[in-house]
Amino acid sequence: MISIEEIMNKNLISVKEGRQFGKITEIILDKEKFEVKGLVLGNIEKFLKFSDITSIGESSIVFQSEEKLLDINAIEKEDSIEYSKLKNLKIITEKGADLGKIESIYVKKETGVITHYEIAETPVSEHKILSQEGIEKIGSDAVIVNEDAASISELMKSKSGMMNFIKSFFGKTKKTVKIAEEKSKDVAANVKEKIEKSKPKIDEYKNKIKKIIKKDK
Repeated sequence: MISIEEIMNKNLISVKEGRQFGKITEIILDKEKFEVKGLVLGNIEKFLKFSDITSIGESSIVFQSEEKLLDINAIEKEDSIEYSKLKNLKIITEKGADLGKIESIYVKKETGVITHYEIAETPVSEHKILSQEGIEKIGSDAVIVNEDAASISELMKSKSGMMNFIKSFFGKTKKTVKIAEEKSKDVAANVKEKIEKSKPKIDEYKNKIKKIIKKDK
């Protein structure tokens, strides 16, 4: 996985011309497919599809040829949203609870598909992790999430993010669901009742998280 922040401001370099085209100034997301559409070069008003990226390095993003750069007006705006605008949207549950605002988004490095969101800490709410599967809709004024996802995000709240959740919820070795739930009490005692009611959904989320961690290793 890679965060959107790790993509922003990297230099864009073509293999064929051996030319540096400037830095990424914006990321365009597909709010229907929940994935990165492409990268914007604001200095020359060009757009590169995420599928045309060859590799993402520490300081640069490499693509094959200048021919892959499209006019910025080629972006289909109807199903698109700029990352800078998405970060300013409120995250609201289906019952109207305000979870905060997006601090960062993580995507699969190979495909650009969104895996999860970090929710910023507020004076009344801790830092949380929200899985993409919990997102119902990315609208023009708010991101809507289902109630199960809101409960799961409570389990994942931690100063150091998802990895602390994985360690505390699953333990250091493969253990039974019952033992894992007992360990989760320290970080989610206040949502125990919700967890019991949502066990099938929780099991689904745990399996998906395990796959993400295993793949990144």
